Amino acid sequence: MVFTGSGDSHACSLFAHYFSDGLACAADPYELELSPESCRGKTVFIISVSGRTRANVRFARRIRRLARKSIAITSNSAGPLSKACDDTIRIPYNIPAAITPGTLSFTLCLLAVASTVERIQALGDLAEGDARAKRWAQSLTIIPRGSFLFTGSGVGYALSAYGAFKIQEVLGQPADYVHTEQLAHSKIFSVGKADNMVCFAPPLDRKTLHLSETLSKNGFRAHLLTSESRNPLVAGLEAAFAFQHLAITLARKRGLREVSFLADRKKLRLSSRLIY
Repeated sequence: MVFTGSGDSHACSLFAHYFSDGLACAADPYELELSPESCRGKTVFIISVSGRTRANVRFARRIRRLARKSIAITSNSAGPLSKACDDTIRIPYNIPAAITPGTLSFTLCLLAVASTVERIQALGDLAEGDARAKRWAQSLTIIPRGSFLFTGSGVGYALSAYGAFKIQEVLGQPADYVHTEQLAHSKIFSVGKADNMVCFAPPLDRKTLHLSETLSKNGFRAHLLTSESRNPLVAGLEAAFAFQHLAITLARKRGLREVSFLADRKKLRLSSRLIY
């Protein structure tokens, strides 16, 4: 299988790769369009909540005779992406009139992606997981002017991408994400003591746990996020909740009346023109 998408959908594609233990490939839609032969004979899932992203639609049309099957994961079953694909998995999400950062839409896409890899078992008490995520976000001491760096491995890396995207969209602050192993090789040399580092360590991820502890002991502002669940889907959902709460908590503390990407209309128009 191949999973692709942009923005939050890219984070979902990364999640599919790790959730499937590497059996599924995650890639950028434009990069796949440049090398469509890589999809020959494969089932390709193209994730787009709006179903209108230009790169996704062009890619879907490009692989029509190459892929074994192309499937859109979208809320817009009548959109151009669904029309360009062989089949559609519709997520039960109604796009609001006002533009919002992806929260519910991301959670639904994460569930949809996981369901294509394996049958989803009972997820337990997600309300309690959400409550823990909220407490975690509200307990952090964040340096307001510091940039953010999210790090993790496996599904933790996929959710780190999502965390960085929410900080960029909601707060308009620099945010990046990196694999746990890669941080010490080069990224650490660009991180300051006033930057905010978020380390997501699901159960059994001892390396990310060790990284967080080591960074803290050496004067870096490292915030550790863990999950009590050994189910990677539940752990991923709880991390999504935590990063959503982190963004909204910081926005409220700063008295923001709207998310950052709506405040700069010029950039928003540029973003839309490049995407659609």
